[in-house]
Amino acid sequence: MKDLADAMAHNAKFAGGNRMISYDETEVLAPLDDIQNAITMLSEMSRTRRRKAMGSVKRAIDRAMPSVKDCTASEQTAMDCMQDIVLWFANEIVEGRETLAVN
Repeated sequence: MKDLADAMAHNAKFAGGNRMISYDETEVLAPLDDIQNAITMLSEMSRTRRRKAMGSVKRAIDRAMPSVKDCTASEQTAMDCMQDIVLWFANEIVEGRETLAVN
């Protein structure tokens, strides 16, 4: 739990805060700045381009998630997967299915 507390403190100090994201029974602690940047980027895309990009993101998550869940993923694969989950979540916000507010 110390690692989580350290990550939360770091994000609070340097990244605008934290947001826990649930994806496929996995919890991801995401810096709010990363989510906001992804929302901005996705909002600037046309709906068609965003859907195409999200298809690629979802396929990447699906490929990486089994090794992330069983803790056999490399550090880079795990980080890439977590960033893809941030993109997925930002898209859910852009599409109106999620909110940045913490429940």
